[in-house]
Amino acid sequence: MSHSPLDWVGVFSPDRQQRLLAGVASRHRRTGFELAKLRRRLAEQERRDAEQLELHRHETVGHCREQRREMLQRWDEAEEELTVAYETQTVATRDSLTEVAAKLRQELQDERANIQRKVAARCDAVQHQFENRRNLPGQQMRKEHAQIAEALVPIEEQLEWTRMLTIRRLDQLPSAEASPGDRSGPPAYDVAEPTPTSVKDAVEAIERLTRKAKAINTELQTGAASKTVDSFYLPAGVAVFIVIWVVIVLAIQPEQTLLWMFVSIPIGGLIGFSIYGILLMPLRKMTRQIYPHSEALLAEAKRCAEAGRRVAKKQADEVTAELLQRRKDHLAAAERWRKERLAELEQRITAAHAKAKSEIERRLTKIAETFSTQFNQVGARMRGDADTLADSINQTLTREDVENRERRERWMRLHAIELKRLESRLRSGLIRGLQRIDLAYDRIVERFPSWARVVAAPLPTTDALPCLPIGFLRIDRSLEEILTQTAQPISPDGEMSTHDESPPDQFLTAHVQGEQIADEVLAALPELMPVVLHRRLHAGLVIEAAPNQFEHATRLAQAILWRAVAAVAPGRIKLTWVDTTAPQHQDDPALSDLLKIGGDHGAVAERMLTNDERPIEQRLQELSDQVSRTISEKLHDRFERIEEFNEDAGTHAEPYRVLVAIGFPRQLTRPAYQSLQRWIDAAPRCGTWTILVCDSSQTWPTDMPQPDGRRLLKMAIDETGRWHHHNTGINDLPFVPIDPPPETIRPELIRKLAEQTTQLGKKNS
Repeated sequence: MSHSPLDWVGVFSPDRQQRLLAGVASRHRRTGFELAKLRRRLAEQERRDAEQLELHRHETVGHCREQRREMLQRWDEAEEELTVAYETQTVATRDSLTEVAAKLRQELQDERANIQRKVAARCDAVQHQFENRRNLPGQQMRKEHAQIAEALVPIEEQLEWTRMLTIRRLDQLPSAEASPGDRSGPPAYDVAEPTPTSVKDAVEAIERLTRKAKAINTELQTGAASKTVDSFYLPAGVAVFIVIWVVIVLAIQPEQTLLWMFVSIPIGGLIGFSIYGILLMPLRKMTRQIYPHSEALLAEAKRCAEAGRRVAKKQADEVTAELLQRRKDHLAAAERWRKERLAELEQRITAAHAKAKSEIERRLTKIAETFSTQFNQVGARMRGDADTLADSINQTLTREDVENRERRERWMRLHAIELKRLESRLRSGLIRGLQRIDLAYDRIVERFPSWARVVAAPLPTTDALPCLPIGFLRIDRSLEEILTQTAQPISPDGEMSTHDESPPDQFLTAHVQGEQIADEVLAALPELMPVVLHRRLHAGLVIEAAPNQFEHATRLAQAILWRAVAAVAPGRIKLTWVDTTAPQHQDDPALSDLLKIGGDHGAVAERMLTNDERPIEQRLQELSDQVSRTISEKLHDRFERIEEFNEDAGTHAEPYRVLVAIGFPRQLTRPAYQSLQRWIDAAPRCGTWTILVCDSSQTWPTDMPQPDGRRLLKMAIDETGRWHHHNTGINDLPFVPIDPPPETIRPELIRKLAEQTTQLGKKNS
């Protein structure tokens, strides 16, 4: 590795490629910043020189201004004398108008206050009278309502007693269907009363209804049946019967005396209940007939009470409305009187003020006419003197400006030369940065020439394989867009500025336009940037391919193997091809020729086309164990990489190994996945590469995620056939993959590789 021209990684790292492209853009922006910085410095120098010129011109202008100031001072003194006299007379006259206006305003204010006091006193009297009487209607109404409520209490008590008696006889209250105008019962049951027209009529009607309710209660308790049922006569008679029965039994003393004595209780109870039921039937009938009239009496009493309340409320509302209307009329009269007096007062004050104002304005007009005439005379005389002085000053300043302009033009020519020299130096640095990309491209082309050159020239006999080409990034269009777009100003710390802080009067712009980029910069733009798998950077390549672009991804893997076989001496590389998509690539002639060349070329060329998990798992385990033995038995802690071991090993040198896996994670078991990870982890020391071609439509299991890390270069090809680099910053650049040898060159290449193998075998023997 130490003798390899690619031992220095350079721009073969994707991160460095991204930084280099970003650096070109940054250098382009910084070019604008440096030019802007120089322009600001030159502008500052010009400003200082201009200040010197301006100072000299200022002295000249100062002398001219002094002359003009003296002339203007004389002019001002003459005008000031006239103005002072005019202002004195005018102010005195206007002061008299102000005094008259103030006197009239005071008189108007006093009169208004006097009128307002009178109106306020009158309104207070009206309001006081209203407040004294406003509660009288309500008090009278509440007093009459109390009389009506007090009159309702006796009839409600009578009805309550009737309800209790009815419930005792009927166990419930029957339906009260009798109406106040019902005439079916006795005359005492006539409950209809005329609608009261006053509170007194309502109270008298309620009292009459109360007397009728008392008569109904008396009727309910009239008769022997009522007295028997509603009193204790019947229970007392039953008790007497039982006592007589017991006495007779004791006198006769029959057999089973106690039984005969106890028989008296049910017989007495039966007789008592029979009598109670017989007497209760007419009472229940009478109660059902009379009870509705009691309810009708209460309803009629409440109707009369409600009518009385309405009459009381109506009378109170009428009295209240009368009081409100009377107050409103008095307040309206006071307001009319106030408006009439205020109108008369304002008319009198306005007339007096207009008369005084007219007299004073006449005097002011006369004073202004006199001042205008005198002021015009002084202005005409002084204006002639000012014009003569202005002509002299203009001639002096014109000569001064011509001299200053000639000096400025001389400075501008010198500054333009200095700017051109700085711009050339900055562009040369930009060209050197672009040449680094060309140098990397030349190294790759020199190490891996075109297939036509490989066939025409002797094959390499080197044992080192520091890198494997993958393809190229097309950067010419991207760089051209960067270098031809307008460069924005940036701050001294390298950040983009959000605004231009150049002085407004700066004669050179602080921006660099894209069309000012020199032709030599555009001519030096590289077209392609190589993308490689470098031993010091990468352990392998992961290609994510859309299902319809799987053949293109496999073609790139074959091209990388062709380059590996053709770039080192025979026996210096071993190939393993694992394809889980079999038998799709079983008859691929390009792959068959490749693996055949690998076997003839002294390499271990192994091809596995299988859908079985076991062979893949077994082979990956063998490869993982092999690199583990290489590290433990050959490298130890003495050698950092396999290249250092091979320099001392001679014929026992370890070959490079390339594993190509197509279709993972299909048929990939967990042990196989662990072996694959150990194989990848050992790549920096053991000289192994891994090329994984994965189907982007398939998801890797969560316990076996897709191999990742900074040592795995990742590419992708989408459904449209567009390749993508996964490194941020260069993922949008078009990618051009390398191609395997054409079919027309492949036979000659096979023959040449076979001859080299034969010659090397003879030499070793």
